[in-house]
Amino acid sequence: MSHHFDSEQVRQDGRLDLCDVYLFAGEEANSTVMIMTVNPLAGVASPTSFSPDAYYDFRIDVDGDATEDVSFRITFSDCASDGSQELVIERIEHRRDRRERLGTASTGETTRLPEGGRVWAGLVSEPFHFTSGYFDFSQALLDEGRLDLQLLSPPESFFKGRNVTALALELPTAALGAEKLGLWCTTGIRHDGLLEPANRHAIPILQILLQKHPSLGNAYNVTGPDADRANYWEHVASIVERACGAAGKCKDPRAHGRSVADRFLPNVLLYDSTSPARFCEERMNGRPLEDDAMGAFWSTVTSSEIRDSVERDAYRSQFPYLAPPVEQGDVPGERLGQRQ
Repeated sequence: MSHHFDSEQVRQDGRLDLCDVYLFAGEEANSTVMIMTVNPLAGVASPTSFSPDAYYDFRIDVDGDATEDVSFRITFSDCASDGSQELVIERIEHRRDRRERLGTASTGETTRLPEGGRVWAGLVSEPFHFTSGYFDFSQALLDEGRLDLQLLSPPESFFKGRNVTALALELPTAALGAEKLGLWCTTGIRHDGLLEPANRHAIPILQILLQKHPSLGNAYNVTGPDADRANYWEHVASIVERACGAAGKCKDPRAHGRSVADRFLPNVLLYDSTSPARFCEERMNGRPLEDDAMGAFWSTVTSSEIRDSVERDAYRSQFPYLAPPVEQGDVPGERLGQRQ
């Protein structure tokens, strides 16, 4: 059960395939960190580089209409002989149709930007860990109407020992346009002089629910989150209603389903920078690297306490906040396409 390989472009090039989005306060005063991870199983299923034909966007909404007001776009050169790539980062103000180059950098190196902030891109250890039992747990709950917590044991992380590529951007919060904002990430590719969208992602795990809708995939990825409520609200509400009913913890499953659909759609990661980032069932404000996103999501859907005991340690306290890549083992074949 996965949101990966859900468009033609990402099936052809895993470097366009978004994994996760993180959003939290930086270690520097009055700064905000945005991280996107891409390229699941980098170095095994795809190269460890970034596509020189692609664009990687952090898209920000500052007025609550689920339409981007400001974007930070990163593009890459071809690989040099040592495997490194040059990157360019731009700030785009959509309403003013204004584009500003913020700086350049090389992969694998932290680079200070002239107007403040810093950027890093490269290969890292997969920061998202959860027990592989969540695949069977999700299938049992959504397809069979059965809540089986025993499927979450043993606590062996599915992505332990895997690598992804990541883009980390830490900027003065003032440069984002507002203290309260919404974030989603997209990838796309240049084709015949045009930019074609390839993938879109924000709230973790949500696309497990969306994938059951016939328009997930190419249609989902070429629309923005402003269309999500019209396209998916009834669908998400009905799935959550059934899942919560199966868990037996809701007094009113229908009301719960509608409440969760309101909370999750549009698919935008909301963040109030004046409060600590936290992604849990009680409070979803941004998404720190260390939080149990899988447990928070399923606890919210089922109105139950869902947890695993997998260690979440593929991060560090200093920029770029991600752990170095690891030596990778064999990839379980039937699970290659599976993720949140």
